[in-house]
Amino acid sequence: MLSFTAAAFLCHCLQATHVPIKSGTTVLLVGDSLAVGMTNEIRYQSKSSGFNTAVHAIGGTSTHQWLHLITADVKKYRPTLVLISLGTNDSARNFDSTKRSTAVYKTLSSLAGSTGARVVWIGPPALPQLLSNSSKVKDAIKQTMINNYFDSDKIVISMSHDKIHPTTAGYTFWTRELWKWLKCKCII
Repeated sequence: MLSFTAAAFLCHCLQATHVPIKSGTTVLLVGDSLAVGMTNEIRYQSKSSGFNTAVHAIGGTSTHQWLHLITADVKKYRPTLVLISLGTNDSARNFDSTKRSTAVYKTLSSLAGSTGARVVWIGPPALPQLLSNSSKVKDAIKQTMINNYFDSDKIVISMSHDKIHPTTAGYTFWTRELWKWLKCKCII
């Protein structure tokens, strides 16, 4: 279910500043356990839209760990679009909100787009208060990605008992909203 403000947030396709990626090309999803949960619906949406899909998702990983993984994935799959779903585990750990951490997000984004791929960062959903660093992490990622940040906080997602991972229905809904947003932003 969308919150009343999310509908306006999701679609602001007034004037495209770029051409959507071509069908038949590859969409690469990388990330942590949230990416694992999005995998089936990403594959479905990609196939339905004429894209190939590659997924490399490892539960429990942080952005620092992906600095060592992303380059091989980009070289292997040659994607035209890279979707990054990371940040939740950074929130759970001792996130350093200094310029050094923001530099990690910038470096990861640059590596993901090193072969010319468009890069979109899928922000974590609303997280419980026990992850006190979550707003700092999201702010640092937003600052890095600016126009290519999918702000999952704007959507009401059905969450599992741990309040960190969506339910199966929540993952499906979240991924479909992401896909609509990608279309509205003329990315796909």
